Amino acid sequence: MESSTPIWKKVVNVFRDTAISGGKGLQFLFHTGIENRHYFLPVVNGLVGDKLKEVSDKGAIEMRFRRNDEDIDIEDPYFEKELRSSNGKVFLFIHGLMSDEVLFQKYSSSIEGYGSRFSKELGVSVFYIRYNSGLHISENGKNLTDLLNRFYLLYSNKINSIDIFAHSMGGLVTQSSTHYARLNQHAWIQKIRKIFLIGVPNDGSYLEKFGHLTTFLLKNIPNYPTRLVGRIADERSSGIKDLRWGFMVDEDWQEEGSEKFLNVKKTTVPPLEKVKYYLIIGSLIEDQNSLLAEYFGDGLVGMKSAGGTFSNGNEPHPNVSIHTFSETGHIKLLGNDSVYEFLKLEVSSEVSNSE
Repeated sequence: MESSTPIWKKVVNVFRDTAISGGKGLQFLFHTGIENRHYFLPVVNGLVGDKLKEVSDKGAIEMRFRRNDEDIDIEDPYFEKELRSSNGKVFLFIHGLMSDEVLFQKYSSSIEGYGSRFSKELGVSVFYIRYNSGLHISENGKNLTDLLNRFYLLYSNKINSIDIFAHSMGGLVTQSSTHYARLNQHAWIQKIRKIFLIGVPNDGSYLEKFGHLTTFLLKNIPNYPTRLVGRIADERSSGIKDLRWGFMVDEDWQEEGSEKFLNVKKTTVPPLEKVKYYLIIGSLIEDQNSLLAEYFGDGLVGMKSAGGTFSNGNEPHPNVSIHTFSETGHIKLLGNDSVYEFLKLEVSSEVSNSE
C-alpha cells in the first residue's frame, strides 16, 4: 500500500534524516532551510512569475495585503480595528525582488523586523503587501495603486497619514504606483507623508546590465550548447529585466529600443509634492567616496543608482534626502539597528504630533 504522504514532505524528511546523520553543521543548514521555506514561492515568482501568470498557474502570486502568512481581503474587520487603535496612522511595507513581507516582520530568528518593532514601539497600523515580482514593475505599480485606491475608498474617514517603507524593487513599484495614482487623480496619495526608499536601484541594476550583456554574448556564440544556455538565461522574468534601467512606466519597456545597451529611453517619475523622500543607501565598504562603493554599493545596488536622479533643475530636489550606512549590505539594510533608529527618529515626531 502506497504512503499518502505528499511528495514534498517525503523530500523534506529525507533532507532532515540526512542532516541528523551528518552532524550539527548539516542540521543547522536544514533547519535554516525550513525556517526560510516561505521564500520558495516568491523566488519562483521573481524568476518566472510573468510566465506563471500567462498560463494562469495557481502558483502566480496575486497582489494582496498579508497577515499571519496569509492573504487578507481589504473588507476584513482587522483593518478597521487596526486603524481605530492607531488613530489612522498607516505604515505600509513593500518588499523587493524574490522576497516577501516576512523580512519586515522577523529579520532573523533573533532580530525583529522593522514593521514588528514599529507596531510595538509606536502603536501605528503596520500593513504588509506581497506581490509577484516577476511581472513588469509598471504592472505591479498599477496593481498597487488600484489596491490602495480601493483600500482608501473603503477607509478614507479612518486614514490620517501614510508612510511607505519600500525595499529594493519595491521602491520602484512604489514610485510607479504613485505615478499612476497621480495620472488617475487618486486621493490616497494625498495622505502620504514620507516615503523611505531602502536600497532601491533608482537608476537601474548593474547586475542586470551585466546579465543582459552576458546573455547577448552567449546567444551569439556559434556553439549550440552555449547559445542554448544564453536563451534559457534570457527567459528571466520581465520584472528582473526592468531592473536593468529601473523602468517604472509601461512606455519604457514597450519602447522599441528598450533592449539596447546604451542611450535607453527612460521616463522620469518626479517625487510627489509635499511628500518627503528618504533614500537609504548601503555600502559594503567604509569609504563611501570610492568608485567601488559608487558602482557596487551594498553588493546588489550601487550607491550611484540608489541615489537616483531626483534633481530640481541643477539643484538637489528639496523633498529628497540621502542617508548612507557604511558596511551594510543589501539585505542587512532591513536588519540594522542604526538604520532602524534613523527611521524611527524620522517618523516618531510625525506620530507624536498627530496624537
